[in-house]
Amino acid sequence: MDLDLETVHERSGSARMDGWIAILVGLITIAASLIALMEFHANQSEERNLVRASRRSVDVFTRLATRGTLFSFSAEALRDAITLTSEAELRQALALQALDIFAAESSLASADAQAAQNLMTLAQSLSDPIDDPGEIDDQTAAVLAADQAEIDRLVAEQNDFVDVAEAYGARGVKGMFGLSLIALAAVMVALAGMFGDNKAGHLALLSSGTLLTVASGWSLVAFLA
Repeated sequence: MDLDLETVHERSGSARMDGWIAILVGLITIAASLIALMEFHANQSEERNLVRASRRSVDVFTRLATRGTLFSFSAEALRDAITLTSEAELRQALALQALDIFAAESSLASADAQAAQNLMTLAQSLSDPIDDPGEIDDQTAAVLAADQAEIDRLVAEQNDFVDVAEAYGARGVKGMFGLSLIALAAVMVALAGMFGDNKAGHLALLSSGTLLTVASGWSLVAFLA
């Protein structure tokens, strides 16, 4: 039986080439799947932390708006109390000057003084912490009882969530770049298959392996950073 050594060598080289192509295709598939999974996780984590940051922003706004409203009511009550106190003193002074209206003006002055005292008590209650929320739900009670330290804590949490979201967003962008390199590696594998077992095919195969290595290393460093 006669064997063509050149044909045998050609087939052997082609088989090795096909083997390397099959190995690279498998590695590219695995790498693309892992990078896509990590990118999906990064995108989901970014979105989740942005939602948390938005919720903290709403919490901060709610507490600031509540404090502003309570301060406005308290200031208005104090202003009315000062006005009534001045009117009571004026009526008392007029009553002392005119005895015929002393009784009426004294009664009005006492009423104004009592109303002023009630307004002062109301203004003080608006600024005091709530000891017994009564029928108020827990969320409303927490908003009404919030102080500056609570607001500062919420702002700090919001900033932390934004920082984490930005970090995951950067990972997602790097993952997209890694997938782009993987796509180029797949293209080079296809070219290697088209060129066959020759210099051009070997160069395409080497380029595909290099791109796969760079993409895998880049993605690993990006997601571990």
